[in-house]
Amino acid sequence: MKRTTLLIILLIIAALATACAPAAPATEEAVNSLTVSDADNQQTISLEAIQELPQMTANFQDIDYVGVTLPTLLEDAGISLDDVTAIKAVASDGYSVNYEPALYTREDVILAYAQADGPLAEDDGALRMVVPGERGQMNVRMVVEIEVVR
Repeated sequence: MKRTTLLIILLIIAALATACAPAAPATEEAVNSLTVSDADNQQTISLEAIQELPQMTANFQDIDYVGVTLPTLLEDAGISLDDVTAIKAVASDGYSVNYEPALYTREDVILAYAQADGPLAEDDGALRMVVPGERGQMNVRMVVEIEVVR
């Protein structure tokens, strides 16, 4: 009986230890790229290609960020903004926010890749949304995908 109980306890500990193990680290490609998609098209854009687009600055919580507007990014990706009901930003952990046209078309709403005085903070990831004047949860960090919703 003691042997069976001990075996069960060890199996439970092993299962818990496995469940608590950290997820596999993201590949460098995933960290340094962005998936952009709509119903008909999906493509991966490198961080370097995003940085070559016309840049804008935006301020959130007294920090100036540098990045690209969503219309500029999508136009460069060849994705039409006709009949768009929302644009969804998806973080690496699955968190997402939908932005309505009144929000994503503002020139101060950007997908940031840097702060004005240097790189993004580590907890921002390689890309983050900057939506001045909105709640913190609208400013998605660690963005890995932009999806056009029609």
